[in-house]
Amino acid sequence: MFGKTIELLELENVSHKKELDLIKKENAYRNNYEDKYVENLIKENTSLIEQIKIYNKAIKIYQNKIAMKISRQVKPEFDLYFLNFD
Repeated sequence: MFGKTIELLELENVSHKKELDLIKKENAYRNNYEDKYVENLIKENTSLIEQIKIYNKAIKIYQNKIAMKISRQVKPEFDLYFLNFD
């Protein structure tokens, strides 16, 4: 009587160990996936930050050029396209 109960408990224990191993493997896979996902987000974020810095510099240069043209420190550039009356 106790022998069968012990066997059933041992089988249940083995089953739980296998289930726990599967859960651990799945958890490790998810953690690895999440780590790679976060790493890719960090790279993308860094790239976007660099692009923003470049655009900010370009905007400042453009603003300075416009300010110089407005204050007549520089002759305005003239597009020859507007002289074509054909």
